[in-house]
Amino acid sequence: IPLQTQLHMAVSNDNDLLKSILEKANVALPPENILNLKQKWLFGPEETKKDLSLNPQERQFVKVHPVIRFRISTDRPPFEMIQDDKAAGLAVDYISAIAEKTGFTPRFIPDDRPISDIYDVIEKDRTSFDTMTFSVKSPAREEGFAYGDAFLSYPMMIIAHKQAPYI
Repeated sequence: IPLQTQLHMAVSNDNDLLKSILEKANVALPPENILNLKQKWLFGPEETKKDLSLNPQERQFVKVHPVIRFRISTDRPPFEMIQDDKAAGLAVDYISAIAEKTGFTPRFIPDDRPISDIYDVIEKDRTSFDTMTFSVKSPAREEGFAYGDAFLSYPMMIIAHKQAPYI
């Protein structure tokens, strides 16, 4: 069973005009319209209107730590990168949305040291940054880090030219 199912629009092979119209309209849909449709049909109203109630300890933490510094790689699109001299990417946008909802200010610190060094910095030092935008969970890393629920998943794939032999 595949981990993800992609849904496509399909028309008969002899209807290229309709296919072209549907593709152009699909590309032109603003992301907020797509998000609203997904919230309406996939998540339901109760999911989209969840109340975020921080407990007193959590509110105090945000009050004492109004800025949280996140390490980002400068070139890991689409997750994190520097674009037009600013932090950008999917993980950066997630963190920014979380920060807005909880009341802290995220500061994104570019750092291209090897990831093994980054884990050491976060676990032992934290002078450069407090955490990172995302991490892959593993039993070894669970010894030194507290993991929450996954906020993103994506399929791993190998991309090859269509003329290349099957991989």
